[in-house]
Parts: sequence; C-alpha cells; structure tokens
Amino acid sequence: MNDRTATLMRAKSKVDSKLTNYRISFVLDAQGQEKYYFTQATDSKATFFELRGGGHTQIDYADLVGGMAYELDADKKCGERIPIDDAEDFRGLTFHVAGHLLFMYEGSKDNMKRIGNEKMLGRDTTVYLHSFSNGEMRFWIDNEYGLALKYEQTGGQAAKVYVTEFTVGGVTVAGMVNIDEYDIE
Repeated sequence: MNDRTATLMRAKSKVDSKLTNYRISFVLDAQGQEKYYFTQATDSKATFFELRGGGHTQIDYADLVGGMAYELDADKKCGERIPIDDAEDFRGLTFHVAGHLLFMYEGSKDNMKRIGNEKMLGRDTTVYLHSFSNGEMRFWIDNEYGLALKYEQTGGQAAKVYVTEFTVGGVTVAGMVNIDEYDIE
C-alpha cells in the first residue's frame, strides 16, 4: 500500500469510528450528465445503500445480524444474496456515500487553503480551496466528522456534490428495504 492510500484509509477509519449510526444522502451533479442520488444508512444491525440515476436504482443491503448481504435491482425487483463471514467487511464495501469526497479532500488537503467557515444543514463546516491550472475545487468539511458536505469543481469536468440529509443517531435501517419483495438468487 502506498503512502497516499494509507493516509486515505486512516482518514476513512477515523470517520468510521465516529459514525456508527447515521443516514446521509447526497446528489452528484456533473456537467453534461444526469444527476445521481445516493443514500446510505447504518445502524448496529444493518447497512443500506441506494444509488438512483441513469434510469436505474441499485440497492445494497447488509443484514449484519444474519450475516447476509443483498445486491438488488430495485427496478426489476430481483437480486442476489451474498453470505458475509464478517459483517464489518460489508460496511467497507458500501463505504460512506460521502466517502469519495473524503478521499478527494484527503488526497488534496496538502494543497488546500482554508478560506472560511459556513453552515451546511445546520452544521459547522470549514471551507477549503484547491486551485489548479484551469479551475478550482472547494470543499465544505464538517467540523465534527470530517466529511465533505459539499464539493464544487470548476474547470475540467465541472461538478457539484452536495449533501441533502445528514442525521447522526436514532437511525433505524429496518424497513428501508423489504427483501420479500425481491426475487433473490
């Protein structure tokens, strides 16, 4: 594992240790592409991940107590059951929906300049700027959990990613998906 990967994995581990019961949703709006919508929720018994966009809805669900994971096609109501030996491994597969933003931030933060503070979803964030030859990236980093609650890139492939919901504590995954509605292989 190279140094950058090790740094990113340490950052992910730090966030994972703080976020054990949460629900987070965000939108990816990239120039010239359809918007994509992501939701993830995790509690002590299950993990739920949903991706909507491109005319398709994908759901990954892990029953951490029963030791089964499911990859579901929500449109066709079918899916695959995957036994999981270690439920924690599945949490890594479904990674925080904001995780790629954490990775982008962690991978660029040595070249970032702090430019201010703002509230996002009622949460305190620190705003960082990373400039490059034909554009810039801005990150709104949650001060408590270290996740990017908003990201904007100009130049190159312009994109915006913004969190629309972030709930910590009191989240229950049960009922977010009914496995009995799916034809499971």
